[in-house]
Amino acid sequence: MGLDRDLNERGFRTALGDNPAVERPITFEDTVGLAVAPTITGFGVPRTKSVTLTALDTGGGIFAWQNPLDVAVEAEVALDITTKATSACTVDVGMTATDATTTSDNLLDGVDVGTAVIFAPSPAGTNGKRSVKVAAGKWITGSMKTGAAAGLAGTARITYTPYLA
Repeated sequence: MGLDRDLNERGFRTALGDNPAVERPITFEDTVGLAVAPTITGFGVPRTKSVTLTALDTGGGIFAWQNPLDVAVEAEVALDITTKATSACTVDVGMTATDATTTSDNLLDGVDVGTAVIFAPSPAGTNGKRSVKVAAGKWITGSMKTGAAAGLAGTARITYTPYLA
């Protein structure tokens, strides 16, 4: 019996015997003899990390997050501003390969945190993108761009999805 005839619509091999409703995942043994071995590529399971914002006017002073996985991830950031900065302030958020105190603006570029709002993960500002690739051990930082971050409070929600080889 060929492999393709034994697969049901969900990609499971139907067990033979008295109960054809029993299914099992395809195994390596099922693929022996195929012209092309199957490979798993794409993305893994998305994860979310919440990082508390701090009111520091330095590079990475608003927040810094390091990719904890040993593979690259695709990451996006949403800022949940619960208390606005007491004076005018804009913030940059982006990926940096340098360190946790380096400013980057390739996710959110110059967003105004003088209002209590949620900045959804979408391109903001000239350089902003919806998501960026973050290599293993590299950072996403939030930094004051203009003004002063005093009084700012909230969280950065980082959703990251590992790349599969």
